[in-house]
Amino acid sequence: MTEWSIGSTWSRWDPHLHAPGTLRNDQFKGNWEGYLAKLESAVPAPSALGITDYFSLRTYIRVREEIERNGRLANIPLVFANVEMRLTMETKRRSAINVHLLVRPDDPDHIERMQEVMARLEFKYKSQVYPCGDEALTRLGRAYNDNAQLAEAAALSDGANQFKVELAKLRQLREDGWVRENVLFAVAGGQDGLGGLAHDDAYRSSREELGRFVDVVFSGNPRDRSFWLGDHAGLSKDGLSPRPCLHGSDAHDIKSVLEPAKERRTWIRGAPSWEGLRQALVEPERRVWIGPAPPQGPPALQTIKKVRVQGARWVQPAELALNDGLVTIIGSRGSGKTALVDLIAMGADADDDAPGDASFVGRAAEHLGGIVVELEWTDGEPSRRAFGETASGQPRVRYLSQQFVRRLTGDTALASGRDYLLEEMETVVFSAIPLEERLGHSSFDDLRDEVLGEHLVRRRNASEQIEQATKEIAGLRIQIANEKERMGIVRETKRKIAGLQKQIAGLASRAPVDHKKAHAAAVRDLKELQTAIAHRKSRATRLKALLAELENEVARANESHETLKKKYGELLALEDWELLKFQPSDTELLRVRDAIDLATEEIKQLIAKGRGSTLKPLADARAAVTAAEKKLDEDSVLTKRRTKLIRDLDAAEKKLEAAERDLRQSTGAKAKVEVAQKRRIDAYEQLFETFDAEADALERLYEPLRSRLNADEGLADLSFKVDITVDSAAWARRAEEYLFDLRRKPFHQKGALLSKASGLIAQWENGDASSVCAALRQFEEVVRDGLPSLRAEATYEDVGRWLFASDHIRVRYSIEFENASLNNLSPGTRGVVVLMLFLAIDDIDDRPLVIDQPEENLDPRSVNDRLVPFFRSAAKRRQIIMVTHNANLVVNGDSDQVIVAESRREDGPLPVMSYRAGGLEDPDIREAACQYLEGGMEAFKSRGRRYD
Repeated sequence: MTEWSIGSTWSRWDPHLHAPGTLRNDQFKGNWEGYLAKLESAVPAPSALGITDYFSLRTYIRVREEIERNGRLANIPLVFANVEMRLTMETKRRSAINVHLLVRPDDPDHIERMQEVMARLEFKYKSQVYPCGDEALTRLGRAYNDNAQLAEAAALSDGANQFKVELAKLRQLREDGWVRENVLFAVAGGQDGLGGLAHDDAYRSSREELGRFVDVVFSGNPRDRSFWLGDHAGLSKDGLSPRPCLHGSDAHDIKSVLEPAKERRTWIRGAPSWEGLRQALVEPERRVWIGPAPPQGPPALQTIKKVRVQGARWVQPAELALNDGLVTIIGSRGSGKTALVDLIAMGADADDDAPGDASFVGRAAEHLGGIVVELEWTDGEPSRRAFGETASGQPRVRYLSQQFVRRLTGDTALASGRDYLLEEMETVVFSAIPLEERLGHSSFDDLRDEVLGEHLVRRRNASEQIEQATKEIAGLRIQIANEKERMGIVRETKRKIAGLQKQIAGLASRAPVDHKKAHAAAVRDLKELQTAIAHRKSRATRLKALLAELENEVARANESHETLKKKYGELLALEDWELLKFQPSDTELLRVRDAIDLATEEIKQLIAKGRGSTLKPLADARAAVTAAEKKLDEDSVLTKRRTKLIRDLDAAEKKLEAAERDLRQSTGAKAKVEVAQKRRIDAYEQLFETFDAEADALERLYEPLRSRLNADEGLADLSFKVDITVDSAAWARRAEEYLFDLRRKPFHQKGALLSKASGLIAQWENGDASSVCAALRQFEEVVRDGLPSLRAEATYEDVGRWLFASDHIRVRYSIEFENASLNNLSPGTRGVVVLMLFLAIDDIDDRPLVIDQPEENLDPRSVNDRLVPFFRSAAKRRQIIMVTHNANLVVNGDSDQVIVAESRREDGPLPVMSYRAGGLEDPDIREAACQYLEGGMEAFKSRGRRYD
């Protein structure tokens, strides 16, 4: 039973290595000590050796004796036999094709069993049949040389050189059950193998047959490796499946031992065992590498080497060593899987601030006092945290707890108005933006606000201009509508004035003519003085209002100035900011105050001294009227009548003055409307241009994400989209419910307005600013025809505000999956996107990724097809630690280390949680995977079927 293993790691293999006494081209000169010493001291040290000889196990047997009797090669875990043979099939240079039989050493009787198997291979020479064995090969050599006394070594060498095997015979051997379990077949990829077969149709079937038969190709050539991994279309075209390429030193002398040409060393990710080699057959791309050193994994600074849990006797063992690749944690419910990742997250300052009901830490908090989690990182620097302590810094792992994934995938967030998944994607986008293009900001929100700020300010300014023009146009339209009425008022008032003047002239009076003239003059003077005083008072009042408005504008401008200064202060010098103040000079404001003072003084002067040539104070003018009235010597009734008519005439003349002023305004209103309408449509065009500008800015802002999606075929279903959306239904509904009476034309039923506005809506959705404005002007004519059907409470201003509104138009940007917005995806599909985000898109973050049971939020059909490739790829650049029940994530994801969690009840509030670990090459781990993972056995079979 496996207790603890770090699982699959890179180790050096030399599967093709001859030894002293090899039957062909032996240049070792019998130096066994030098041979063994070089194997034991080699750097980098080998972990597995394939001791090779031709048609024989002789040198392998000798190496085994050195190991078992003399304790040699104790630092090399795996030594196996590599039997090299020649096929009857020839290369284009008429040399035999090399094949190799790699023999599993685990069976205690494997040498005897392999010799029995080899003896079934026969070679016929001069009617004599020779089985494949040392004694028969010696006889073959002597027969070939026609020398019965030929030395045994020379005869054995010549016999091995003459012996050839038919591929069909090897096929028959493979039908043997022991052979299937214990022997792997390899073929050379160079000129003494597949590369030596002529590349024409005559040899095509031979190449294909041999390629399908073998398990391994012996070649260090990068082009061969690329072909056999399936990177070349010819592999599938020929009906072949991927095969691992292994390469050895093929040493025939001491100098060449473990020294392959061009440092093309073989590295296999897995235990240095036969099962580790078998896993390489299934995962040739991920588990085999040829080069001076193995592929570089995640950075040491960002890799957890060990986890230690102190003060928790219920965790066994207290120290857990972790693989730097894909670590999966499996087990039954309640076995301690979530407990382990929760503790790792706590030690890395990445635990949830408010753990939910799925969290072990949240459920068991009252029992966790006193525990300390220490993480040892591969660079040697530990991080420690006791339960209850506040996180000391930024999280050192990315923890996707069940609660976190639910928040990103569930409907609750969308209902609250927040899209946490989009926010996470924006964080990833921000991390991909070069530092010099972040404009000094530390978050995507701040950067977006600044990038879009100019366009939003322009939109707000355009909206304010539209609002002002709309108010002006509404007032002017009222004036135009009242023009006829005002003309009638002018005519009627003139008629009334003429009548009053006639009545005054016709009053019967006995007073002399000069007294009447004096009275009329006195009344006229008083009236002119009162009118002058009234005009000055009106001017003073309006000047005071102007001053108040100016002071208010100054205050608002200064407030805006301070706001801008706080926001952009570092961009300009202080003196430049002072120059930008909207601050009328004291002289300019003093002019207004002086005008107020002058009007006030003029009022006083008029009251005190009068005006014109009379220069009579107001009191004297009133007294003059009274004196003139007395001189008329009229009875009181006539005097009252005269006075009333004069007052009525005065009121009528004032009314005429006001009516003529209003009429003049009405007469010029049409021209003013045209000017205001142009100003409004220009502002609307500017406003709509900001939508296009905003969309362009967002496109540029999201370019890192778009480039990342385009660069990976696996991300083809994810896309970024920016478009202008129009809620035309809401826009039309507002008019139908609050503006127009739908019982009257032209909008006499629901839907009619939308139909008539179809051209405008089409331009809103797809047109540029100019075409939108042209369509709006056309629809404005339709609206103008509908003004008679306005509801009683609706005004021209309401209509203009609705028609030129833009709140139903907005720039929408979204991440889409399979052409559907994230908001419209099911929680399961959003779960797939969540993992695509952290596995594939977020390729800048190289911190360990810790995930707790993601399959609870995944679409099951998408796991193997969509996510497994991302797990396999991401594990090359960052450590992944994942709790899962999904067999495909564990098996087809090619876990480097599988941790099996188990628990048992003892005394105490918490169960004892025990853990064991190993790689998929460990039979115990595979058995546990089949036990705890639904569909585990089928996942292993599926994994094997991918490569025959």
